[in-house]
Amino acid sequence: DGSAPIRHPLAWNKEEFYDEKALDIEMRRVFDVCHGCRRCFNLCNSFPKLFDLIDNAPSGELDSVPSSSFKGVVDDCTVCDLCFLTKCPYTPPHALNVDFPHLMLRYRAVEQAEGNKSAAARLNPVPEGEDKVKMGASAGGMSMEGHGDPARTAEGVGRALVLKPPGWAEKQLNKTDRNGKVMGAVAPVARWAMERSNPLTRPLMEAIAGIDKDAVLPLFVPPSQAFSAASKPGGGGKGGPAEGKKVVLYATCLVNYNMPAIGKAARAVLERSGVDVVVSYPGCCGMPQLEQGDVAEVAGKAKEVSKELLKHVDEGRTVVSLTPSCSLMLKGEWPLLLPCDEGVRRLAENTQDISEYVVSLKSEGRLSLEGIAPIKGVKGVQLHHACHARAQNQGCKSAEMLRIIPELTVTTVERCSGHGGSWGCKSKHHQTALKVGAP
Repeated sequence: DGSAPIRHPLAWNKEEFYDEKALDIEMRRVFDVCHGCRRCFNLCNSFPKLFDLIDNAPSGELDSVPSSSFKGVVDDCTVCDLCFLTKCPYTPPHALNVDFPHLMLRYRAVEQAEGNKSAAARLNPVPEGEDKVKMGASAGGMSMEGHGDPARTAEGVGRALVLKPPGWAEKQLNKTDRNGKVMGAVAPVARWAMERSNPLTRPLMEAIAGIDKDAVLPLFVPPSQAFSAASKPGGGGKGGPAEGKKVVLYATCLVNYNMPAIGKAARAVLERSGVDVVVSYPGCCGMPQLEQGDVAEVAGKAKEVSKELLKHVDEGRTVVSLTPSCSLMLKGEWPLLLPCDEGVRRLAENTQDISEYVVSLKSEGRLSLEGIAPIKGVKGVQLHHACHARAQNQGCKSAEMLRIIPELTVTTVERCSGHGGSWGCKSKHHQTALKVGAP
């Protein structure tokens, strides 16, 4: 009907969310819809894998595919959100209510049910009255009565799901704050060990931690060079066209521990226009844990980080995130995990992506254009429009920002890179990531 897709809160605080039988029914319902449509065939590897399972099944239909096969489909999802945003015609508010990425998250959350359920009552209690409302047949909470019985299977087809939570080593890879501090403390050694050309350490990392020896890894900077540590106090940026505006740059783990030059450049651009800038990094947004289904860990991070960032919002500052995945977490995923948390809601309303903020300054006539000139020897650039930037439904602000540079032609690539955070670095996924991200 032309409506923009909407997302329902992830009902991870309800007991039935973790019911394996209900999950299997919902997987079959959604997979049956996908099988009948197939517009998503050229996105991530989850869809070709699903369609191959069905096409190679005895009946050529989902009813002869055992539920134990679903694990491979789930594991190949990078949670890029492109199917939900750009391909699927059956997303809410459509009655079929398909949200494929969040169904994959539900599966992964069920794999870590013990930790998630124990924290739900503390972090995300069910509001009074809602405890008596059934979640319904779908992950989004909508009843699917009257839409047939996609859960029916042929005689003898197994219905047991394979649930295998991430192992200890895999979980350690996603502890970004701890890793950033530890690796930063021994930055020269860490950089040597992580170089792809290192014939000693990279095979060991693959054998012990499952990190593909050919994957390019972000390198760490010493603690004194971390963006939040090296940043001066606020109060700069007086005299430009945007004087009076105030922001807090949310450093993000990638910029803080690995690529502080991004943060320094962003701050310089804003202060040149007169924006009062401060830097804050209370902790990681939790995207790595969300991708693993550790929703309790993410909810805990959301409460802690939002509490600190809201102190700056209360001072009249806009929160500006330097990484699209982190902007998406603050603006989109946190409110869906904690829909009753007023602080999380208020933070989402006051958060922008860095390119979104720069373009808004330009549209208001408050971006300093002094000194901006054509780039010598460069006539055009090709921009990868990150999946998690697209997921924010804000248009391609990064392309708009680059087009501020005179005489620069900007073309965009709107396909998934296949990386998926730490997903593409793992030996079990690296070749698939290269295939998905190939030109």
